[in-house]
Amino acid sequence: MIYRRRRILLSEIGRQCRFALMAYDDAISALRRRDAERVWYALQGLLTASAHLRRLLARAADLRTAVGLPDDSPLNERTLESMADLVPAWESWNSLQASEPSRLSSIGHEPRAEAAPEGATGCPVRCFDPETGTLTLFGKVLELSPLLAAIAAIAHRAETALEHRRQLV
Repeated sequence: MIYRRRRILLSEIGRQCRFALMAYDDAISALRRRDAERVWYALQGLLTASAHLRRLLARAADLRTAVGLPDDSPLNERTLESMADLVPAWESWNSLQASEPSRLSSIGHEPRAEAAPEGATGCPVRCFDPETGTLTLFGKVLELSPLLAAIAAIAHRAETALEHRRQLV
């Protein structure tokens, strides 16, 4: 039973890694097409798959070693889950920002980005800067480059570990 459980978990870890990387590729493609709604859709998918991956790795401590997850990995940050769960993120952000007017979204230096209301400061509710790879959502900031690098490394290690288990049987 332990073998079967590990195989299923490794398979799901690999799947969530692939989903996260596909979502980022989709976001970049949508960015090139200037399709802001698709950019946000894809980035939300990236956050969701990353949060699922974080939870899987947190619950399967034995697999953290198998996939080589270091303690300082971006996948260990609670920011992933809090950004992926929009309602609590919005509620905590809203209580702090209630008196400030805000833009709804911004993607880099997009010329069609929604104009800031008079008196609005800082980054809008949703902000993605493709040049720096920084995603801000309801005041929480996530650097995507280290996250994507960690996910790509784990995807490779999970597939290698899964293949090794297949050869054993």
